[in-house]
Amino acid sequence: MALLMAGAGFAVGGSAVDRFAVAFDVIAFSMCLMALLKLLQDMERFSTMFRNYDLLARSFVIYAHVYPFAELLAGRIGGCGPAP
Repeated sequence: MALLMAGAGFAVGGSAVDRFAVAFDVIAFSMCLMALLKLLQDMERFSTMFRNYDLLARSFVIYAHVYPFAELLAGRIGGCGPAP
């Protein structure tokens, strides 16, 4: 991941603001990719696994089911950039 961000930042050249924007886009893309990988699994299996290491999911089971969708939404919003 760090090599991808460094390579994209080097390819852009430009100012630090451009490199920050590229890094933010790479992070948003990776969030979407990870969310899609979670959604490709069986949802019950994922939620059981997720509850093993997430404290909030242990208390609220619905959070384990909503998390991949929320992560996909956050990555998509992050990839769109700020609203005008």
